[in-house]
Amino acid sequence: MDDDKNTENFLQTIEKIENINYIKKIQVNELKLMNKIGEGGQAKVYMGMYENNKVAVKLMKNIDYKCFAHELVILAFLNHVNIPKFYGIVREKNLISLVFEFIEGKTLDQYKVTDFTKEQKYHMIYELASSLEYIHSQKFIHRDLKPENIMLGKDGHIYLIDFSIAKVLTNSEFTLTRTKGTLNYLAPECLEPTEISEDQQIISKVTAKVDVWAFGCIVSWLFSGLVPWSDKYTNLPAIMYQVLYKKVPFSIPKNIEDNNICKVIQMSTEIDVGKRSSMTEIKKFLEEKNSEINMNKGGDNNA
Repeated sequence: MDDDKNTENFLQTIEKIENINYIKKIQVNELKLMNKIGEGGQAKVYMGMYENNKVAVKLMKNIDYKCFAHELVILAFLNHVNIPKFYGIVREKNLISLVFEFIEGKTLDQYKVTDFTKEQKYHMIYELASSLEYIHSQKFIHRDLKPENIMLGKDGHIYLIDFSIAKVLTNSEFTLTRTKGTLNYLAPECLEPTEISEDQQIISKVTAKVDVWAFGCIVSWLFSGLVPWSDKYTNLPAIMYQVLYKKVPFSIPKNIEDNNICKVIQMSTEIDVGKRSSMTEIKKFLEEKNSEINMNKGGDNNA
């Protein structure tokens, strides 16, 4: 009975979020589902058609009610070229699905980093920095940045996906939340408990800087081909937990010879959150270095 009551309350909350944020409610008969293209712990994803547009339909399962409410609010406000368009929600009986623009392409983890040129890598991290700067300006945190949640479209642009554990900042600077994310990309402060929940989960104070840390880890992976930390530590959850808990300085792989990239990683992975750069600062640094690269290329062509 309690579960039924919780579900009823959840559906009422979702309906309020839809109405307040003008989220379009899509009817099942307006969608044409095709093949399944992915599945995770909380959703199955299908390719489909909606209003003559190819879409990705995220069919929810094992819903974390609090996370889903945050995700829905965030999706309603996102409008950026490097984030797939959100069309609306399907909610009929116990069926809940989210409908997105379909991106032709693959997630970054499906590639080898050697598939990309240096210029392509710079372009990708610049676009990722731009999307994160935008998200943070809206007072949202993604919280689960990793190669699996970044798509490279056939159009050559990157797209940030999966806002399933994203959070709205409860004030202008931080939010209190359960520790979630992938250890290799998790900022150390996420394991610093502010309190412990009744079900023995860590509740930590997080800011947009957790995304900045993860960004640095992604840059490290993209330019080294190594999973973050794996150049120095055995890639086991227990080891990774200890490394983060003890706030060990991030290990920049020695095979990264680009000083600018090393600087970006360093800016992103300062242990002291106050010293860690913002995405705006990192984006500005990348803009300057991209300009230098283009000027040097122009000089070579004129020689």
